[in-house]
Amino acid sequence: MTRLALTFAKNHLNALFDFAGVYHFKSRFRPRYESRYICAFPRTTLLSTFALFRISGMLTVNWKQLGSNSVQK
Repeated sequence: MTRLALTFAKNHLNALFDFAGVYHFKSRFRPRYESRYICAFPRTTLLSTFALFRISGMLTVNWKQLGSNSVQK
């Protein structure tokens, strides 16, 4: 369920979260990875997926970038 949600976000919500920019950054600068832990039920639920999105910063909207991406498209 989490994988499907992340794949959907990558394919359809690129205007809200710059996946291409993140991949470019990772390919150039090789940042340090940090483990992220979420306390949740043994199965993936909507709330645990929401928590993962919130921790990773995917729910933070950059309005300036959203506007420029909308104008470009």
